Amino acid sequence: MQKLDRMLAIDHHAIGIFCDLTKAFDCVDHALLLSKLPSFGIRGNALLWIQSHLSNRQQKVKVPGCSASPVTADPNSTTSLSSSSLSLPIKTPKFSLSPTTEVKFLGLVVDRKLEWKSHIDNLLPKLATAVFAVNSVRRNINSKAALLSYFSYFHSVMSYAIVYWGFSPQLESVFLLQKRAVRAVFGYGSQTSCRPLFKEYGILTIYAQVILDSCCLIHKVAPTLTKRSDIHGYNTKYKNNIINSSNKIMDGSFLGEGIKYYNKLPKELRSLGPEPFRNTLKGQLLEMVPYSLGEFKG
Repeated sequence: MQKLDRMLAIDHHAIGIFCDLTKAFDCVDHALLLSKLPSFGIRGNALLWIQSHLSNRQQKVKVPGCSASPVTADPNSTTSLSSSSLSLPIKTPKFSLSPTTEVKFLGLVVDRKLEWKSHIDNLLPKLATAVFAVNSVRRNINSKAALLSYFSYFHSVMSYAIVYWGFSPQLESVFLLQKRAVRAVFGYGSQTSCRPLFKEYGILTIYAQVILDSCCLIHKVAPTLTKRSDIHGYNTKYKNNIINSSNKIMDGSFLGEGIKYYNKLPKELRSLGPEPFRNTLKGQLLEMVPYSLGEFKG
């Protein structure tokens, strides 16, 4: 995904090829698999049993009136089984390419325009279930333990790969569920303001999480991105700013919006190493408690 974003950022044509490995086991070399199993603790009779299952397996096709001769199936080829009156091909799994408007890849629903609406539509029911789970456990445990359940059930799901989809216009619907989850942790009603709770208990709002993760990723790849000083020698105020992409499709990407927020950060902060950078920025965001991306001023 990062490579796809980066190609789009520099106005190159980009295509993503996603491999459906639903039947990945059928594509595994059996000899290689058997050689790896002992390192996972599978030895002795257990290994022999698996080896017997995978070795010299034969198959044949029967239809009324005739039967094919048994053959050893080769997962890397297409075999034809023949008899005097029968010839049937056995087709093993092969990859084929077909265009699609969206695809689910490593938990992300990726659409062709990188708008992420389908991903958020897929995410909301999961988060609603997490809110219900937090509500349920809160009845039997104190708020400290419930806060742990919040981070386990809700926040981890909410923040997964957020650098890609976090600048979507549909983010507000996720934030509403986050506030419901936080209120559930402490047993408050819908009229209670969550802002003091976010700050007191060190919970990043979804907007703060987007900014933090995006800026940290930009900070990591910053040496490979083009700065203003790379294209001119003038000693301007913004010479160390990273140049944003002019490609409109990048507006909802960490290499689009993310760069804008990274450029807002003070020079002193951007000069820090990865861990101090993250800790310092996180502290600022926890103090700020942004309820929208527009509240972040750097």
